[in-house]
Amino acid sequence: MKKSSLSVRCMAKKRLILLGYGLFALSWLLLQLAATLVYAQAQEERIAAKPFVATNIGGMGVTKDSKGVAYAVTMPAGINAPLQIINLQTMKRVYWEEQRKDGAYVSAEAYATLPNRHVFIGTSTGFVYDVDPDKLTVIEQTVPAVSGLSFGTATTGGDPTTVYVTARATGGEYIYGFNPVTADWRQVGQVPQASGLAYYDNKLFTGSSASPSISVFAASGGSGQQLSLAGLPTGTTSLKVDAISGEYLYVTATGVSAQTLAYNLKTLQLVDSQPVFGRVSLPFPLPKPAPAPVVSEKPVAQPEQITPQQVPQTEPTANQPPTQSQTGTVTTQNGNQNSTRTAETKPDAPSQTTPAPANAVPAQATQTQPTVAVVPEVVPSHIYYGALKQYDAAVKSTTSFGTDHALQPVSGNCWIDATRCVVYSPEGRLGIARSTTRKVEVATPSPLVGGYQPVSALVVAPDDTVYAAASTTRATTLQLDRDKTTLRKMIASSRGATTALLPSGAGVYAGTSEGTIARYDPSHETSTPRFENSVSVGAGSVTTLVQAGNKLVAFGLSQVGQTPSAALGLYNTSTNRVEVSAQPILTDQVLASAVFLGGTVYAGGSVPQAKETSSGGATLVAFDINSRSVTARLTPVPKAKSISSLAVGPNGHLYGVAGNTLFELDTVTKTVVQTKAFYDTAAPGNLVFHQGELYASVSGKIMQIRLSDFHDTVIASGSQVAINSMGDLYYARDGALYRIVAERQAVAGASTEVSNATPLLSLVDFRIGASSALLVLMLVALPILKLHLRRPTYSIHR
Repeated sequence: MKKSSLSVRCMAKKRLILLGYGLFALSWLLLQLAATLVYAQAQEERIAAKPFVATNIGGMGVTKDSKGVAYAVTMPAGINAPLQIINLQTMKRVYWEEQRKDGAYVSAEAYATLPNRHVFIGTSTGFVYDVDPDKLTVIEQTVPAVSGLSFGTATTGGDPTTVYVTARATGGEYIYGFNPVTADWRQVGQVPQASGLAYYDNKLFTGSSASPSISVFAASGGSGQQLSLAGLPTGTTSLKVDAISGEYLYVTATGVSAQTLAYNLKTLQLVDSQPVFGRVSLPFPLPKPAPAPVVSEKPVAQPEQITPQQVPQTEPTANQPPTQSQTGTVTTQNGNQNSTRTAETKPDAPSQTTPAPANAVPAQATQTQPTVAVVPEVVPSHIYYGALKQYDAAVKSTTSFGTDHALQPVSGNCWIDATRCVVYSPEGRLGIARSTTRKVEVATPSPLVGGYQPVSALVVAPDDTVYAAASTTRATTLQLDRDKTTLRKMIASSRGATTALLPSGAGVYAGTSEGTIARYDPSHETSTPRFENSVSVGAGSVTTLVQAGNKLVAFGLSQVGQTPSAALGLYNTSTNRVEVSAQPILTDQVLASAVFLGGTVYAGGSVPQAKETSSGGATLVAFDINSRSVTARLTPVPKAKSISSLAVGPNGHLYGVAGNTLFELDTVTKTVVQTKAFYDTAAPGNLVFHQGELYASVSGKIMQIRLSDFHDTVIASGSQVAINSMGDLYYARDGALYRIVAERQAVAGASTEVSNATPLLSLVDFRIGASSALLVLMLVALPILKLHLRRPTYSIHR
């Protein structure tokens, strides 16, 4: 009996040991899950739902439905590809929808109207859309399988089933041919930094944004040839192909001075030069002559005479309403627009009915050798620009059609009939220019709406006031109270777009795309909050601002045109003047970030998109403000194309985000200590220190970074992280602003909007201290252990 009792006791102890291990593991997992749920639901609050909206139109297409109703199709620049369709008769929006949900900023300049009246749209993010005017539907098309794709200019040509488009990719720049029916792509040729595109005589012409050259490719594909043009202005650095009308090539030459040049394609001689036209539209499509009838040697019976009233048309004349049953019989081609008409029309005169053919004879009559009237093809040589000016290179004359309202015609072909041209402005105004009345009818209010803009700058002032801005012209700056986020103001920019923000004292300084620095002081009560005391610091865009002493602010001045460059200067906040004019520090790059340490400004460069195919990476420059000279140039991450953020750590080292890589630099030895690459999403990163802890936004994630080994703890998804004195994290996502409040007693009266209570398990770092886990385990497991200790003892005595 004793032996049996001892065996039972041993088995019970083993069971208890196993149960203890199991309870330990279960408790640890439960604690991790509990920590996960609490952390993931840590009051992520949406404090501003997409506050930045701006209307910036990069291009537009014009088409008609089967009933002849004209539409304008456009995609304003903004996040998520916002596409809209406007009925040009009622000037009302009939379609508006974001085509994507990835939060990426999209612009569109590649538009082409196909013979089937569909509109092709190619975007800066490499997506292609097909717009059906009959169904008012949008279909996303397939694209070439290349990385970094961005479409530039589109045109149609001799093949009615093909759209030609320029595209920038990681490996270079190309001209593609796309068949919308079969969704097939073919490469026509590779070009060096294409600028503009036009079709003529089975050839494609494109310029270069990097050199004064024109490339010509056969539309069927193959190697290109360089077109040698004489008479270019001195100092020309680039050429853009605007249009080909008749036998004249129109290009825009930029350099020392910008001009529009007209060349005769047959002789390649310069015909004329004019001030820059801007966007160019071709004349209203004119018909080709009807083909000659087949002549038989034997007398043949002639068909019944067809009168002009019986000839079907696909497009109404100016005096005839469209009908759904109209069909085309004669195909005409002009530039990049195909159409079908039977009446020859001019843009400045109403269309007329085509007379009966000269060779028509009564029915059943016969003839042996008919005299066929030869109708020469009328090839117009004029173009349109502004709203609405006509220029004719053949006679070097310009005709103005009245006040232009700063509008421009739709590129390619703006005409919805023989006398009406669709015009618009990049700011979103839309109108119809009439060549007969010489008036422009502007829609008021405009039916075009803007797209949501991504947050490009987010800072916290010393009093914990939050300032956010979008780097888009006409986009205001948002001011938010720390505790009452409903207390907000929209601050108007004095000039241009806000490209940099710097908190200082009770306000904030803003750098603009117009080369100015202005200050906003919230203590100055005005009816309309705005930045004041604007001072010009030079030509270019102020892309960085950093405090460089008690009263000095270092500013980065970037030239973002065809020849990018960067300079660094000093601005005195007390005198509101430039203390040190901008000194050149970078060529072929612009400035993206800056930080001040020990009398030296460290500035991070960024390779412009047009030059991203180059092998060089973004440069880090050390600029001594006392000697006003560059003391070092480094490339901390060789393949990274942009150093988007810099920060000084508690150890005196420099930390930065280069592309998708976090790096640490010893400023004494000028060597990189450690790096860590993250998943590449092309999202700009930024860094901020708070109480010695590093917080970063890299590749679309908000993280806390351990300095010793760059171990990251993901907090949320977003970018542009900022932190206030209380430890509250602010960041942006999909155009909206969010925050996570640090642990403390909630402030009474705070008004917030909780955006998502679903646990984000993928964003949580599973980590807990061993001592804490053991303590909690003992508290949780003690009652269970007691219960199981009693149960085996009772069974033994029994």
